[in-house]
Amino acid sequence: VNTTNAIGTYIEWSMNLSSAGNAACVFTYASASSARPMEVRVNGSVVISSLDFPATAAWDTWNSVTATVNLNAGINLIRLTSLTDEGAPNMDKLDITIDGSGDPLLGDVNGDDKINIVDALLTARYYVGLDPLDFIVENADVNCDGSISILDALLIARHYVNLVGDFSCSNT
Repeated sequence: VNTTNAIGTYIEWSMNLSSAGNAACVFTYASASSARPMEVRVNGSVVISSLDFPATAAWDTWNSVTATVNLNAGINLIRLTSLTDEGAPNMDKLDITIDGSGDPLLGDVNGDDKINIVDALLTARYYVGLDPLDFIVENADVNCDGSISILDALLIARHYVNLVGDFSCSNT
């Protein structure tokens, strides 16, 4: 995402979480020209008044900055707002890991505490019989139908692009 070069431009993410907790937010970005400080808001409240995004070597050289914030169960809005007239750095993605849940993370089939496109690809490989290394079978049945299918891989991919929320299977 590339914003207008101006104070107050912002990038915002919305996510639906099944549980509350402290979250490590890893922002992947590029900024060839200079450092670009950003204000961090969660659900409308300023939680970090200035988070530094140091310059990278080029606009296609990616780096990451991590901020720890408290997120609620349910819908959360995370917003980065530019503090300089140079605008925001070019933003590639935001990865979030919730601390302390202790529960298996449905959709995280490789055990890295994230649900991303790699998990979708590994689930598809498992479905077609290509037994991927370190595959956590119990985390792959995200639609809770008792089997692992290509639908599970599709749902994990849709979660990665924020088209579906977190997964939860109920035993009731």
